[in-house]
Amino acid sequence: MRRLVLLGATALVAGCAASAALAHSSKSLDGSKPGSPGKKDTACAGPLGPITISGNLYVPSGASCQLNGTQVTGDVTVYPAASLATSSAYVKHDVLCAQASCQLDSSQIGHDATTLAGATLSVTSSTIGGKLECEDNGDCDVEQSAVGNQVDVDAGAFLVANSATIGGSVKCDRCTDAQLFNSSIKGSVKSSGQANPGLVCNNTIGGSVHFTQDGAGFLTCGGNVIRGSLHVTKDGGYIEIIGNTVGGSLHVSFDTAVQILIFENHVRGALVCKDDTPPPVSFANTAAHISPACDEILL
Repeated sequence: MRRLVLLGATALVAGCAASAALAHSSKSLDGSKPGSPGKKDTACAGPLGPITISGNLYVPSGASCQLNGTQVTGDVTVYPAASLATSSAYVKHDVLCAQASCQLDSSQIGHDATTLAGATLSVTSSTIGGKLECEDNGDCDVEQSAVGNQVDVDAGAFLVANSATIGGSVKCDRCTDAQLFNSSIKGSVKSSGQANPGLVCNNTIGGSVHFTQDGAGFLTCGGNVIRGSLHVTKDGGYIEIIGNTVGGSLHVSFDTAVQILIFENHVRGALVCKDDTPPPVSFANTAAHISPACDEILL
């Protein structure tokens, strides 16, 4: 009987913890819009200077908030048609930008940054300690900034990362655009069903790169160092794989494209082409083994 009582108490504690976590969360249950502000949350509808806000802060719909050297010990939620601009600010937990405009400059976010409902998020010379979630047709621009964990670019969303440092992987799931330039990515890069051509240019990628079922194609601008393998599979449009150093293998297979170019890649493993239409145009590649389908095929 005592054990049953303890189990019941444990369940009660767990239920209370879950309720507290939901109350703390910026998102609603369906994840498509932010929840309502709490009674103790602080509203911002103008400029704030180098002060500390205890708890959560929110920007009401239609309002404009500027955080200049401001510290927030909780979350920041920006509601539809509102705007947020930060300069040398610190947010201890999350930033949620919902159908709004958010600009983070020279600022630090302790945990995650998320866009919802077509929001725009510009991150310049800043640090996001956790994940960047570019969701729900959001538009994310990351310039000379660091993201501590992965970057997720969901259906209809845009990502441009230039001179960024990303501590996890980058994943595009039916996103509109994912462009990576001059960046360091600790994990892998995966794209599936991307609407526009995937652009991967002059990056250092610690894991593998997978582009599959991207109808508009896959383009490298050269200079990528990929520690793992590179797979370009079942893609369309223009495919240009040029000037990459690949630590694993390079596979180009089952693509139905306008043109496939494979030039001047240095591959530690095998370079394999299989069942591509049209046949790849290949030149000046080096690899441990090159399959006949991509061995010095010229125009």
